[in-house]
Amino acid sequence: MAQTLIQCVLFAALLLIPHCVFGMFVALGTDFTFSSNKTCADSEEFKLIHVNDDRELIVARRVDGTWKTPTSSSLRLNYTDRVEHQSSSSLVLSRLNYNDNELYEFLCRGEDAGRTQLNIVFLIPVPVTLGDTATLWCHFMTAGGSDVKFVSWEKGGQQVVRADLWSGNVTYGPGFETNVSVPSDWVSQGDLTLTISRVQPQDQGDYYCYTHDKDGGKRPGHPGPVRLTVNQRLSAQTSTPHPVCPTQTDEDRGMAAWLVIIITLVISVVVGALCFGLGWWTKSGRSDVSSGSSTSSEPDENIPLSTEIGPTDAQMENKKAFYTADLEKSNDDYCNDVFKDEKNGPGVISTLSTCPDGGKYHG
Repeated sequence: MAQTLIQCVLFAALLLIPHCVFGMFVALGTDFTFSSNKTCADSEEFKLIHVNDDRELIVARRVDGTWKTPTSSSLRLNYTDRVEHQSSSSLVLSRLNYNDNELYEFLCRGEDAGRTQLNIVFLIPVPVTLGDTATLWCHFMTAGGSDVKFVSWEKGGQQVVRADLWSGNVTYGPGFETNVSVPSDWVSQGDLTLTISRVQPQDQGDYYCYTHDKDGGKRPGHPGPVRLTVNQRLSAQTSTPHPVCPTQTDEDRGMAAWLVIIITLVISVVVGALCFGLGWWTKSGRSDVSSGSSTSSEPDENIPLSTEIGPTDAQMENKKAFYTADLEKSNDDYCNDVFKDEKNGPGVISTLSTCPDGGKYHG
């Protein structure tokens, strides 16, 4: 009974092997090679179909031993000029886009000859300078009911590092043992970030981080695959746009020093001469002003004094007599004007004046 059960299980497994689907994560915009796992004679119908939204679209058909695209194709899924013949059982589909996701199947005489599940992913660009350190992020779930068995980084189908979740062991692939590392607490943190130190040109490429479950399935870690680009380090000459001056000899430097000294002396002499001339001119102007002032204040003995400077004694006596006579006449007029008779009536103010003759009048 047990032997019969084992035979049934093996038979069922053999039936399922041709229908196994191999999931492939491929970068957007890159090329992918499809290969059949069976040999199909040239005389037999051989084609590759794309199962998308429950529709089967013919990607290519082998005609006279060469893979060719059909004349008609879907508006959304156009394979024209994107299929390249590689061999009688393989072809290349170039410039992958997001519409190229889903299942592909080879059919030989209508029978399954190999299936491939394409998962188009976007590569995160990570530029780095030659000799520097590159950091490639990868996170995944490790707590609770996680079914992750191990985590791996791959580059071009080659294993870079593998971390076993159950044992905690970390192994590095050939050529990555010296400059590649992952965090020591990767299990508890769910972090298998890849650190590449002293980056070299051969480190450039596409890196994929996968989580592998116990059933053999794999899924990309987060945030996703990485495209590492290594840039050459610019030298001092190429990074500086200024022209490079020729190297100076000791003789050139000595001549330059003497030239500076001579120019400095010439400038000093010119400035000193200008300052001296300015000072002499200022002092000369002030001397002229002082001599002019002294000449105008002291009369020259040779020039006779003018008689018109002041009145003579006789003129002063005449003016004095004129002013005295005029004053006496004014007093007489005042006495005559002020004197009033009592006949003028009441309301007249009496004024006491002293007239020039010494008489007193009451008004």
